[in-house]
Formats: sequence, structure tokens, C-alpha cells
Amino acid sequence: LQDSWELGNLDIDAGLGLERSTISQSGDSTLERTFKFWKPRAIFTWSPVRGNQTRLRLEREVSQLDFNDFVSATVFEDDNVALGNPDLHPDSTWISELSHERRFGRVGVFKLTAFHHWIKDVLDLLPLGPTTEAPGNIGDGRLWGIILETTLPLDWTGLSNSQMTVRVKGVDSTVVDPVTDEDRRLSGEGGFRGDLLFQNMDRYFVDFDFRQ
Repeated sequence: LQDSWELGNLDIDAGLGLERSTISQSGDSTLERTFKFWKPRAIFTWSPVRGNQTRLRLEREVSQLDFNDFVSATVFEDDNVALGNPDLHPDSTWISELSHERRFGRVGVFKLTAFHHWIKDVLDLLPLGPTTEAPGNIGDGRLWGIILETTLPLDWTGLSNSQMTVRVKGVDSTVVDPVTDEDRRLSGEGGFRGDLLFQNMDRYFVDFDFRQ
């Protein structure tokens, strides 16, 4: 369910979704879990002048479970067992994101984004013994940082129809470690799979892209 409003220079895009999923296994043992999540979202976009835009996003996202984390399986390559966790459930994240974008020239753009994520039921590994572990939910965590993205035309260098795109990310996070009971950084991917900037939890990420 989604609707949009335009109030002068302010655009409001709001919606509410419902996600329901079931994961199951049959065979020697039968396992099945069903999940239901409400997913509200709201985006406020302020465009006071042409080429300048400020955007506030509030949204709830839910990650997807890996079937291999849900069930145990034999790893024939090393004659071992990869333990699953039938009580595993997806993590969910409340996202707050504030960005400002300025466009200049034909392709030039500068965008700065600050974000803070509140993650419920962080997915990680739970220790089961001195040498065994299994996927599990370790509690709540937080993720925050900034992202700088800019595209610069390079025609002035003599390279016609060329441009440089630069993306820089700085991020930090915290979660309580289930073993030490102390705060540490997130080690998993959480609900951000598929986005280049969030393929891992590195503190810094820099990407340069030249095109002609």
C-alpha cells in the first residue's frame, strides 16, 4: 500500500507492506518456520531549487534467510557436518537516512548521505562448544556512517565524453558479543546483501570508476 503527496517543494512518499514467508525441510526430520513482518516506509524529499535536493528516508527492511543456515547438512569434501539452526529467524532493520544531492553541468553530481540503522536479532555465529558453532541470532545491534558519491565530468582535461565516479564509505557498528558479553563491531552482512557498499562490514570503502 503506497501513496504520494506533493506540497509545494516537498514530496512525501509513504507506504506499508506486509511480508510473509515460510521455510521448511522434509525427509528424515521435518522442520518448518513461518515469518510475518510489517514493513512501513516514508520518504520526504525537499527540492527548494533546481538541481538541489534533500531527502529523509525512514524504513524497515527484513533480510532473507539462507536455507543452508536453517538445516544441518553433510559436507562430503571434508566429511564434516555443517550445523544449521531451526530456530533461526531473519534480522530486521529500522533505517534512518538523510542525504543531500547537488547536480551541476550535464552529468556532474555530488551526494552526501548519513545513516543510522537499528538492527533487531542480528545474524551471526553462536558457539556450541570448543570447536563447533552454528548460525544464530545474537541480539540487537546498530550500524551508522556516511557515504560520499560524486560524478565529475573530465572534458576539461581534453578527454571528451569522459567522467570519473567516486564513492567513499565510512561505517562503524556495535553489537554485544555472545561469548565475551562485551561490545564489538558487526561481523555479518545483516540485511544489506547485494549492495556493493554493504557487501562487508569494513570500516572504509573507496571505489573509483572512470568512463569514456
